[in-house]
Formats: sequence, C-alpha cells, structure tokens
Amino acid sequence: LDVGCGSTGFLTYLKQRRPDLALTGCDMSPAAVARAREAGFDAFVHDIGLTPLPGTYDYITCFEVLEHIPHAEAAFRNLKTAFCKKLFVSIPNIGCLRCRTRLALFGKFPLTVCNLHVNEHVRHWTPRDFAYWMSREAMTIERMDGQYGLRGFYRWCPGLFAHGVVYTL
Repeated sequence: LDVGCGSTGFLTYLKQRRPDLALTGCDMSPAAVARAREAGFDAFVHDIGLTPLPGTYDYITCFEVLEHIPHAEAAFRNLKTAFCKKLFVSIPNIGCLRCRTRLALFGKFPLTVCNLHVNEHVRHWTPRDFAYWMSREAMTIERMDGQYGLRGFYRWCPGLFAHGVVYTL
C-alpha cells in the first residue's frame, strides 16, 4: 500500500521493477485516487489522520506525507496497525545543514513557498526527533537512508547533509 499515492509516481516505478506485486494506493484526494485508478492501480480515498486503514498490508510506504498532518501521531498509529512486515516512511530533515544555515543567517525557518497553504509542512523532525518518537511508539528503525542533499555527504551523515530521510521500520 502506498499511502499518499498522489500522482502514482512511486507505484508506477515499483510496478515497472516488480510487476508481480499487488500494488494499492490511497490518498485523501479523490482526484489523486481517480488518477491512480486510471493508471490501472487499485486505489481508495482515505485520510490516515482521521481513521485506521481498512485491512492490513505486508508493506506500507508513506512518503512525504506525515509532515503535512497536524496530528501525525494519530496518523502514524493508523499506519502502524496496518502493516505486517515493513513500513517505509520518508520525511524532510529539518536538521540538515542547509536548514540550519538558512535559519542562522537569514532568520527564516525553511518553509515551502505558500505559508498556511493546506499542503504546507505543519510538522518538522530531525533524525534524532524521529528516532525518539519511534522509541515512544515501540518501533525499531531498521535502516535510515538520506535522500538528496549535499553531494555524496548525505549518505555518509544524513542527519547533517540529507534534505530528506527514508526510514525502514
């Protein structure tokens, strides 16, 4: 299950590499779900911040979603109860050097273009914050991978150099 499937970019990527998998998407946007269905995927409308997911899934991906949800704890618990084998979560890393420098030099917290827009980031984590949160949720981080950032360094030290982090739980 890809939670927050949006334009189905990840589902399409996965289908090309693993056509044998049964892939499903969900999104709170009916338009996104309609696009997913048009692309040939099973998909359903669901807001993980409000209610548990229907059923269980071997693997769940939730990429760049939790930071948009005011009650991310409730959303995470809904994810947590629905996966059987692994949960993959990606979030921006507010602790990366780029964000710290922008705050120190310009006094501006890193935000996307539209303040107070429905799609704005409303929650922020550093890798240490996320690890603490997962420990409180009795979850184990099996792997942490930096994504995009300062060339080469984001893999070596994602806490400082990765603009985003993918967690395998």
